[in-house]
Amino acid sequence: MSYENWFDPESSRSDSHKNFTYYIHVQDPTTLLPKEVAYRDDVAARDIESARQLIADLTEYRKALAARYAQLATMPYTLRLELIRENRYYQNNKKWYWLRIVRRYEDGTEAKELEERYPGPQRHKAFARFRSLQKERPGIEIHQDTDKRPWEH
Repeated sequence: MSYENWFDPESSRSDSHKNFTYYIHVQDPTTLLPKEVAYRDDVAARDIESARQLIADLTEYRKALAARYAQLATMPYTLRLELIRENRYYQNNKKWYWLRIVRRYEDGTEAKELEERYPGPQRHKAFARFRSLQKERPGIEIHQDTDKRPWEH
């Protein structure tokens, strides 16, 4: 087995996040009968082998993480400056303005370099910061979505 099997797309529950819980059941040896001792010894041997396999899989996983980090460190990317208006209708129609600088890698992966949140009454600060970041970073891709939605009055 390999850590790659954890993320097998053929499985019924394939996603990029996994959580594993391993249970090991033990019993006080002084309370066991002869038949139970042999059974518990067999179970303990299987648990040890499972633990060794888990250690081997996690070691391989760490190598893959290092390779991904190296890939991201050298991969070309573009930056995008965003100003997004969010209407939280489920919170008494509170408005928020999100200012972000997003790094978009060649493979489509996105990472936030900067994220600031401004409440609706401070929207002028969000717009001013947006303009100042545009000036600081000429040539950056711009995305502004601050218009009211059609369902808003």
